[in-house]
Amino acid sequence: MHRILITLTAALAASLAVATASASAAEVFTNPNPITIPSSGPASPSPSTINVTGQAGKVESVAVSLRGLRHEFPRDVDVLLVSPDGDASVVMSDSCGSNPVQNVTLAFDDNAAAAMPANAACDGLLYRPTDTVASADSWPGAPAGPHASSFARFRGGSPNGAWKLYVSDDAPGKSGKIDFGWNLSIETGEPDAVVPGSPATGAAYPYPLTRTVSGMSGVVSDVNVSLDGVFHERPDDLELLLVGPRGQKVMLMGDSCGTAAIRNFSWTWDDAAPAPMSRQGACPSGARYKPTVNAEVGWPAPAPPRPYEIFLSRFDYDDPNGEWRLYAYDDTPGSANGYFMERFTLDIKTRPPARVGFLEEAADVTEGQSRELTLFRSSGGQGLGPGTVKLTSAPASATSGSDFRPVATTVEFERGELQKTVSVEALADSLPEGAETFTVTVGQGTVDATAGTPATATVTIRNAADAPRGAPAAANRTPQAVGDRSAPAVTGVALRPSRFGVAGPRKARRGRRGTTIGYSLSEPATVTVSFQRRGAKRRWVAAGSLRRAGRRGRNRVAFSGRVGRRTLRPGRYRLAITAVDGAGNRSTTPHKTFRIVRR
Repeated sequence: MHRILITLTAALAASLAVATASASAAEVFTNPNPITIPSSGPASPSPSTINVTGQAGKVESVAVSLRGLRHEFPRDVDVLLVSPDGDASVVMSDSCGSNPVQNVTLAFDDNAAAAMPANAACDGLLYRPTDTVASADSWPGAPAGPHASSFARFRGGSPNGAWKLYVSDDAPGKSGKIDFGWNLSIETGEPDAVVPGSPATGAAYPYPLTRTVSGMSGVVSDVNVSLDGVFHERPDDLELLLVGPRGQKVMLMGDSCGTAAIRNFSWTWDDAAPAPMSRQGACPSGARYKPTVNAEVGWPAPAPPRPYEIFLSRFDYDDPNGEWRLYAYDDTPGSANGYFMERFTLDIKTRPPARVGFLEEAADVTEGQSRELTLFRSSGGQGLGPGTVKLTSAPASATSGSDFRPVATTVEFERGELQKTVSVEALADSLPEGAETFTVTVGQGTVDATAGTPATATVTIRNAADAPRGAPAAANRTPQAVGDRSAPAVTGVALRPSRFGVAGPRKARRGRRGTTIGYSLSEPATVTVSFQRRGAKRRWVAAGSLRRAGRRGRNRVAFSGRVGRRTLRPGRYRLAITAVDGAGNRSTTPHKTFRIVRR
């Protein structure tokens, strides 16, 4: 049985889509022989057996019915089902009250709406397996308890072999019978993956497992991954690698969860989970864990090579649509085996793409010269992924091709990049003309970029004779905005460490309150604090940015070790501060290095 769960969150709305593929049709097997229940002790025969043969795959679900039950005191009747693998589940115990029943048929299924009542008559047909008192019931010859009252215990087991029904009366004085025996319904399905796929290799079959996501809008703001129906004789051998549609690579687990066999486990990986998976102990089913890697393996092709991330936030701010791949690997082939009864599921939340607009709605350019227009990208305080927008120009009073060079270009933003510039050029002619205008407009966007406000900038072309005194005369120079050509000065950049563990370039310092990034401005400006993390091969990669309005004089930016919703992991970082004043003048400080030594 395969299931996909995708959650789409856009703005304040959320929608949920669930699609389920069915397993094979259920087969029903019957033992019609009566079962006699004495006034006390085990029934005869004990056990009553149904031999199942010829079933392919693994058990998906089981249902049981008792046909023609009569008893003077039904609360005394205890029933236990045991599979060919030796797994056991209570069918009924201490239920249905004290009034005699005659020729009733009772059916049991984990998906039934209600459990059996303890002290009232069971006048329905279908119930969940029920052990009302959860007492230490005894079925001579059956596996020792305690036993759960759930048929989920049988999932993933072999359907073929002897299924045994143990019936007992747990109090003296009353007796009964199941006149027409019992039915056993078994639904089977093929495992979604076998790990390892063969004794000669540790790779699962199939390798990889795939899940295609389509029709989602926006960019990823959070991803959680779940795997249900996990069976393995030695979970410490399991290695799981998730690869996103854009090639992002995140290890979910490696050398974790100990050596005790697991049956029908469900795990969820979530960056916000309270703890990682255990290194040597068991990892309880149904829990949420941080991606956990205690040892990294070399994955066989076609899995992508190292390096791998261990944070699901690596998928953030990118397009969720496309093929997601899960590579499962057993790092000790031949010693233990396992399988997954279900395909992995993705819980994906998205946000709208970041909005791209011009920093200025109006700009001047002198005839025969060029200048840059600044585009700014905003995502409401969250991080930024890669994205593009198309820019096109349109004539107003100016003529395209003779008064200005037409603009038709695609602007690419890298992950974490806030600003880009595009050049516009006013062409020189010999005609005496007044001021003329044209517009440049942000158009179609991709991934984490879409048209924002203002989406259009109006450019005014002025004659060289009308240019302000001191304007550059050489053609194709890029002047600053009229009246202001001085970039804002940024001085006194300092990082004051605090409890979360920021260290200066020489040594870690801890225990202080109030981490701040301090700097001084020579004039009011829009300030962008950009972070880079030192990655593989000593390369610096973008880790995010913070944007603030800065005032003249001393400024401070609170920094808690997070950029947007992302918590920066331990490592070496560097920051640079870019300031852009109201006239579009721009300056950037040299990088300042620091370390995060703990979160």
